[in-house]
This record gives sequence, structure tokens and C-alpha cells, in this order.
Amino acid sequence: MDNIGISALTPPFLVRTSGWVRNQTYHSTPGTKDNDVMLTVFLSGKGTYVRGRDRQIISSGMVGLVFPEERGVLAAQPTDPYSHLYCRFNGDYAIYLARQIVVTQGSNFFSSDPIINMFLTCKVWIIHEFS
Repeated sequence: MDNIGISALTPPFLVRTSGWVRNQTYHSTPGTKDNDVMLTVFLSGKGTYVRGRDRQIISSGMVGLVFPEERGVLAAQPTDPYSHLYCRFNGDYAIYLARQIVVTQGSNFFSSDPIINMFLTCKVWIIHEFS
């Protein structure tokens, strides 16, 4: 295994916050905060992630990983706002794995049917159990 710099003092995975943003017309949020990574899974709708002069169009079926050094603003498209699940996390090993995913995918935002299908299955269960 590569030397990934895991510290015995730092948890390998540390979830800071998670949630579900549902079709909020004028929703916007920083990509992440503190020294955390943000995982975002877009279930429906559209939006844009803006970082400096770079713009990434977001649509249903995409996954995003935003690192602290790549902060920007995620904004919903008012006419077709996204619905997304998010998880802000930290931990040496978690960040290492997230960076490997970005390297493998070639981008911080990418389409992933297997990941989306897993989350859609969980979404149906959550709605059923907690409605």
C-alpha cells in the first residue's frame, strides 16, 4: 500500500454533517468549509458549481467531490433546481480515497450510475420509513 500519511491521532473517517437538499429554487452553498471534503450526489434537477472562472454544469446522475483547496459556490438552476444528498467529511484515509476517486474519474464532478442507483434505492427506503 502507498504511504498515505495516516496519523494515529486522526480518525480515518470522520463525518461532520450530512443532509438532503430538495428542489430549493434559489439554493446556493459553498463547496465545502473548514478542511473538509464535500461529497454530493445529485438525484434530480440542475445547477452550476462555480470556482473562479471555472464553471461546472451539474445535472441529475452526477457525483461531486470538492476539496478544501477547491472551494467554490454550488447553485441550483431556478427553473429546475437540483435535489441532492451531501456529506461533509474528513479523516486522512477518507480524503486519500476521495482523491483516488477523482484521479480515476478524471474530474471532481462525474456521472456514476452505480452510485446514483444505490442512493436512489436508499432514498425510496428513507421516504417509506420516515414519511
